[in-house]
This record gives sequence, C-alpha cells and structure tokens, in this order.
Amino acid sequence: MATRLLLVRHGESRAQVDGIAAGHATCRGLSERGRAQAAALAERLARTGEAGDIDVVHTSLLARAQETARAVSTALALPVPRKDCAWCEIHPGDADGHGWLSVRDLWPASGDPDDLYRRRLPGMETWAEMCVRVGAGLRTLVHESGTDSVLVVGSGGTVGASFVALGDAPMSQLIGFTRGVGNASITEWLLVGGRWELGRYNDTGHLTS
Repeated sequence: MATRLLLVRHGESRAQVDGIAAGHATCRGLSERGRAQAAALAERLARTGEAGDIDVVHTSLLARAQETARAVSTALALPVPRKDCAWCEIHPGDADGHGWLSVRDLWPASGDPDDLYRRRLPGMETWAEMCVRVGAGLRTLVHESGTDSVLVVGSGGTVGASFVALGDAPMSQLIGFTRGVGNASITEWLLVGGRWELGRYNDTGHLTS
C-alpha cells in the first residue's frame, strides 16, 4: 500500500488581502473568504474520506494555517492540530507586520528578488533555507508517522518545497511551484516502492470561486 502525503495550503489570509508580510508575530488568520474556503475544504474531506487514516492534522505556526487546520480537524472529528514551524512559509524577519509598500520604502529593492540564496531582507530566510527546512521536515514526518496517510496544512512554500524534497525537481523550480499554489488547495504525493510520485497538484475542485 502506498503512503499518501496530502499538503494543503491555507485559505485566503487577512495578510493577503491587506498586503502585509505576516509571519509568526503578526499573522491575523483567515479573511472571510478564506474561512469559507477552509469550510469547503473541510466538508469535502469529511464527505469523500480522501484524507485516509490520519490521526492528527499537522499545521504550521501561522494563524492562517492553524485556522484552516482546525476546520479540517473538526470536520474529521480529530484532536487539536499539531503545530510545527517546519511547515511555515519563509520567515519574513524584520519585515514581519509591515505592508509591502512599507517594505519597499524601508528596504529598497536591489539585485534579483528570486535569487534562491540571497537574503532579501534583514533576518529573512532565503528561499533555499526555507526549502531545506520544509523538505527535511516532510521526510522525517512521513518516516515517523506510523500511518498510511499524512495531512499537513501549510503555505505555498510548503508545497513548493515538496517538489524539490520528494519529486527531485531542481531547486530553480521552487519559486514557480510555490507561486502556482492556490488557497485551500490539495497537493498529493504517493510513496510507492520507495519512490515518490505526484498524485495531484493544486486541486481546488471544492471551491466555487
């Protein structure tokens, strides 16, 4: 039997709507639309049973992911989600809580913003650092879970990093995969015969808009 890893991106966040770089300290959870997206996702997973035999939902420390994870856990009658920073989006460093326009004023852009190894802002993770953090966490979690299905609620970067860590994609494709992930979407990986295979990417069939 294949081991299944389901990766869910959080619903639309208030930070997205307000244009804020929100990390651990300042994330304010989901927008009204994001809560509706999380509810639709939770209802789908409860109705279809596609989450499999999970015994807990894993979530990042960000309020937007935790709120999405709680909706799923409640619908599946599971305990409180298990939090871990391994699944967080890139840590924004000193930009945490600043609007993107303010960030541009405080730290004028220079160089390539998509340089995987460049620290774009003070204290901020690089793309490469985030990718290694998430990828190592995913491999460890699946190995230690003891179940045939694992569900993680994270961010776009969580999904993007999975293509490098599990799908052997070059790190140069990390940013493209990350930016292609929709809110409240499902991405699925299958471990078959010791090799990871992509089951689906960015599945938002439960969303009406």
